[in-house]
Amino acid sequence: MPGAARWKMQSPFKADWHFSLVVLARCEIQAIDQHWSLHRVTVSLPDGDRDESLSTHLDFCEWAGEPSEPIVWPKFQPAAWQQSLKTALGEELESDLASVRQRQESYLRRELERIDNYFESYEREVAARSNRQHRGQSKIDARERLAATRTEHERRRLDQVQRHEIRVIPHLDALLLIAEPAWRTQVSFLQHNEPHTHDALFVPRARRWVMEDPVIT
Repeated sequence: MPGAARWKMQSPFKADWHFSLVVLARCEIQAIDQHWSLHRVTVSLPDGDRDESLSTHLDFCEWAGEPSEPIVWPKFQPAAWQQSLKTALGEELESDLASVRQRQESYLRRELERIDNYFESYEREVAARSNRQHRGQSKIDARERLAATRTEHERRRLDQVQRHEIRVIPHLDALLLIAEPAWRTQVSFLQHNEPHTHDALFVPRARRWVMEDPVIT
């Protein structure tokens, strides 16, 4: 937490649970070429940070079918969880999208150059014809034709931009909510010279802290 200092535990550690959301998703990338890839992504709750260690080592975890103490599972929050998973999948797909985006930009650049060359040549031809005209009506017709040509030029460019858009469509195959042992406490600290007190969880497996809602005192 940049700008934070003077950390202090305000209460003893108490056994608790930390929750993570694991998704198995087939991601369809629609571009000039279609691409499919399979991803397992884990996000920590409630902060939404990615937990790549748990995604990688999930198969080696020890599972407890009946925990020694009852678990109070978090309330289902589809909007917040969807946003966290969307962000995590975007980060996961970034390397795949980089090469796709490079090809799309190359194809789009070539098509735009072709369209620009065609319409610029046509506009020069219409302008030259207009300069040779002596009747007023003919010059008006030529100006209208030029205006229509420029409108069509812009429409064709926008059409190519839309045709070269990249769409990512995730198809969720599995969604798993995991609870793992953690230690809860309260911590106080200064951030930008302002005092704060938060509930916090220490997750031993990940050796990380998860900050929760501030405690109003």
